[in-house]
Amino acid sequence: GTGGKMILCRGRQTDRRLIIEGTGIRLYTAEELCYYIYNNIYLIGQEFVNGRLVEFLAQTGENELSERVRNLIDRKAGLAEILVTILKTVDYYSVTEIEQIREILNTLGKQNVCERLKARGDGYLHNDCYFSALKCYEKVVKDYKGNGLSGSDYAKVYHNLGVSYARMFLYGKAAEYFDEAY
Repeated sequence: GTGGKMILCRGRQTDRRLIIEGTGIRLYTAEELCYYIYNNIYLIGQEFVNGRLVEFLAQTGENELSERVRNLIDRKAGLAEILVTILKTVDYYSVTEIEQIREILNTLGKQNVCERLKARGDGYLHNDCYFSALKCYEKVVKDYKGNGLSGSDYAKVYHNLGVSYARMFLYGKAAEYFDEAY
């Protein structure tokens, strides 16, 4: 789902959908792809840009973009450059919106999934979106067992889980996580 946002599509819908590994999300248009990239920026790793993506773009009628992405992959371009190229070409987001996430994009190539999830959770927590923050932190703890995080960063994840629960007035749960962090 797109969270209730209507997606106007200029390209065509493909029967050969793009399935996002690990989430099972199915994309059928180039616009849906942009929406996914923009809203899941912290979850996208280098493995996202592959032959399947190139083929999907061609099937949605974005032939020129498909070729450009193939060339970028061939010359080992960075993840940020490839994603920005897709976002700017499909023209679903404004240049301002894309520039705002460019900074995030530039750090992506250097981070593993846990670091990205933690960063995303920190962003949610900072913006008082406690439930979304919880989902990110719990993924780090439950699904990834903190792989790739330093001990102190892993402790921060537990601490921030505690903070999130405390701000939602679930003090018992918060205490457990503070304890774990300690």
